[in-house]
Amino acid sequence: MQNDTKDMPDTAIDTQAPRFSVVIPLYNHERYVGEAIRSVLDQTEPDLELIVVDDGSSDGSAACVRAFDDPRIRYLHQPNSGTHAALNHGLRLARGKYVAVLNSDDVYAPERLETAGRLLDADPGLAAVFSGYDFIDQYSAPIRNPAEIACHFPDPAKVMDAAFDRIDPRERMVLRLLGGNFFHTSSNLICRREVFEEVGPFAPYRYVHDYDLFLRLAHRHPVHFDPTPLLHYRYHLDNTLCRKPAASVLETARMLAHFLFTHRLAVLDRRDEVFIAATHYLYRCLRLYGADRVLLAMLLADVNGRARDDAIPDLFAADADAEAFIDRQLLREHVYEVHERGPAWRQWNLPRIRRILTRGFIILMHWLRGLRNVL
Repeated sequence: MQNDTKDMPDTAIDTQAPRFSVVIPLYNHERYVGEAIRSVLDQTEPDLELIVVDDGSSDGSAACVRAFDDPRIRYLHQPNSGTHAALNHGLRLARGKYVAVLNSDDVYAPERLETAGRLLDADPGLAAVFSGYDFIDQYSAPIRNPAEIACHFPDPAKVMDAAFDRIDPRERMVLRLLGGNFFHTSSNLICRREVFEEVGPFAPYRYVHDYDLFLRLAHRHPVHFDPTPLLHYRYHLDNTLCRKPAASVLETARMLAHFLFTHRLAVLDRRDEVFIAATHYLYRCLRLYGADRVLLAMLLADVNGRARDDAIPDLFAADADAEAFIDRQLLREHVYEVHERGPAWRQWNLPRIRRILTRGFIILMHWLRGLRNVL
């Protein structure tokens, strides 16, 4: 195992580069990281390097990594900076033709890399491969199979019927992702290394850095989803999304709003039945994970060029459950943050917001009529 304290220079060239680089962002997972590492080393595709980026762990995680005596492992330690920073650090060091991610508590199926490599080799235009997955518990016992997981995500082909086949394949995938992050986790990503040069790195989100990257990637490049379960996602009470659900909802709203405002979907520029089918699908299936009110608050904050804190109570008045689920003070802070950060938001003047709303970018059920009245 190699121990590194600094990045390789950008000019470094390695003629013995591996076929795959697997990046594991590690933080306080001494209980699980050994199984994650073993699942990489036991792949049926042996031509790989494993880059473990320890994001300031304070438990015994480092010792667990050092217990492996394998020259393919490269271990790095950095001050705690967040999962996105650990991932980007590892990606900068990756030398492989293909890059994969594995969170330190998840597990690869043995043939995962071999299967992905075969698909990527067969289609040079394919940018990334994702697979089906199941859920395992803290003891690695299965708790939910792929079929049970899949039923929670809408199928735009069924909702849109024949119109779905008339949409660009990349936008089909974007529509599927807007119906829910069915790729689910950054552990599901296997792509060509140059993809990050074009799409950009993981954004500094705490909860949805993976969802954001998936949307940007699918919008720009062809990606493939193989339903074969080649990944085991570990569900336990220390999962990041389980810790602060209100903060996760707020971040989801910010990310989805920014994506929809900055990425054009050609299907929504059409003047035919395909447009009608696509907006109908978004109306029925756009998944905001409970963040619809938050998204409205963010829109209202910038429509008038100021943070509309007074709009927040009205958004929650009709729903006691939402009141309990969303921390109102946290929402208030996010609204002001969006207003202050604003270049990407303030460029959307009133006519643009009105056009977006009427063309289906943000379809917010019965709140749409209320927002139009405000406008």
